[in-house]
Amino acid sequence: MGDQPLTRMPFGFLLFKKDAGSQFKLLCINSAASNMLSVQSESVESLQKRSLISRLTSQMAEALNIRQNTFFNLEGIWTQANSSIPSLQVLQMLAVPLSSAFVAIVFQDNQATTVEKKSSKEKMDELRSIVTTVLIINDTTILTDQVVKGTFLETQHSRYFFVLQTVLSFFEGLFNIKVQQSPLMGGKETLPNPLEFNHWLSMLIRQDNLDGDNTQLFWNTYEYYSSPSDLLKKLAIRYFQATAYFAPEGIRRAEIMDMDLAARIAKFLHKWVEVRPVDFDETSVETASMILSKTWQPLYTTEPLGDLHEIWRRKLNALNPKIYSPVGGTLRSKEIQTSITKYQPEELAKQMTLLASERFRGVTPNELLEQRWSKGDISANAPHVKAIIDNFNHIQNWITSTIVMEDDVNERGSLLKQFILTAHACKSHGDFETMFIIGVALGQTSISRLKRSWKRVDDNTVAKKKWLKIESLCEANLNYKNYRTALKTRVVEEKKGATIPYLGIFLKDLTFIEESNERYADTFYVNQDRIRMVNTIINEILMCQKTLYTFDANPYLQGLLCADLQNMTEIQIYEQSKKIEPGDRKVMKTSSQNLLLPKDEEEGKIS
Repeated sequence: MGDQPLTRMPFGFLLFKKDAGSQFKLLCINSAASNMLSVQSESVESLQKRSLISRLTSQMAEALNIRQNTFFNLEGIWTQANSSIPSLQVLQMLAVPLSSAFVAIVFQDNQATTVEKKSSKEKMDELRSIVTTVLIINDTTILTDQVVKGTFLETQHSRYFFVLQTVLSFFEGLFNIKVQQSPLMGGKETLPNPLEFNHWLSMLIRQDNLDGDNTQLFWNTYEYYSSPSDLLKKLAIRYFQATAYFAPEGIRRAEIMDMDLAARIAKFLHKWVEVRPVDFDETSVETASMILSKTWQPLYTTEPLGDLHEIWRRKLNALNPKIYSPVGGTLRSKEIQTSITKYQPEELAKQMTLLASERFRGVTPNELLEQRWSKGDISANAPHVKAIIDNFNHIQNWITSTIVMEDDVNERGSLLKQFILTAHACKSHGDFETMFIIGVALGQTSISRLKRSWKRVDDNTVAKKKWLKIESLCEANLNYKNYRTALKTRVVEEKKGATIPYLGIFLKDLTFIEESNERYADTFYVNQDRIRMVNTIINEILMCQKTLYTFDANPYLQGLLCADLQNMTEIQIYEQSKKIEPGDRKVMKTSSQNLLLPKDEEEGKIS
């Protein structure tokens, strides 16, 4: 615990002891308090003689006679207008009785500049992570803070823990958040504006119904303002405050306990594990269980909440998509491609749709924030989105390679018709993802320039009409208006059931929202416009994930589709295209020229 939180924290900290004459004597002061009170160069002994300390101790003693061993706020103590000392009317102070003889005071400057507040928040975020970990594991091997060296806090670990927990609660705003006045408590679905994240969390914990729209909004977007690890620590701080777990024996536990709130926090934590199991691992679930074990009284719940480990494993297993292994044996790429294309378009469409559904249903809200599919460790941050993008490239490249590798023009025409019919069947099944893959592949320059091959499609009225429909849906004009209309018609108006949207357009929309709207409003407040727009998109995705397809699986065909084919590069495909149909052909206009996902310039793949 070498970080010495009380010494380093950006909040003011004072420790007082009552002497035999019932007078309070200042024992120590940290550097932040010295700075805020403009007494940096003065010793504790000289400060004791100052009128500001005298006025503070006088009002503190008066308050203690009324409140006795409970927390209380001190406000407006120093009001001298012409003093060089800043008026304490700008300070928010909390007195923390530690025993009948010791009182700690924590305070902050409410009129600090934005830069100062931001710096303080960053320091406290760092210290909160350290301190909360110590509290959870009850580490008694901590080093003593320099600021309390020589005082009873140096050896009294229980009281030291209590001070640390109270400081964190003060930082979280738990002594001034009036959640009972929240608009959410009256059944309304509006949030106060401006809204600070800690206030939002406290409001949601107090709700009776954790399945409402605002709770869903929180689950979908909270990672803009807190990591899962930090959110767990925030809940721990609230829980320790509610159970008064670290309160010394001399403090009136019954008066500062709020077991109803503790039960609500436990319920909220269980709900979090249930709806967002991907936010946890074995270690964090164990930590959550340790947090809930720190209470002096049973939680007042009307129903058993269940074992966190069991809930987590069950929910996490339900999220894991089935993985179809590539077909075994010694089939070469050409043989695999031939094996796949021998299937009827309808069967091929069904198996491609089943695979697309498994990948799509694995996508979780946290993968869709902060453009995680294109930044940092993509495999760890957005594994399911990455799988969808990789599959897009894989199948698109396979389609174009298969077509140009066919030397016979009539066979190439048959392949075009087969893929068109497959794409149309996917559209009929609501699989817009695979429809786009095929539509984009056939719109590539290397394919669209094959005039003699496309003549076979033009001669087939059914295939030509279906291709024109697919082309229209893949058209990027007016921000993919045709596709968006078709998706809305199927999902919202006709409610046709299982649907796989083209995820790429959602990713484009999310990118635009994030780049056009700052994370914070006025530096510290939740940007509600941003989170509501993001939440709308995520809810559309979650809605599409709810309904399953009931097609019978063909493991062999799915294995072929997942095979690691040694496909050609874009350059090789184009050169092969010119080889099988030489000449300066007119390039057909396709939606592939306006792909929403970034393309690798060398390979022409979506990245």
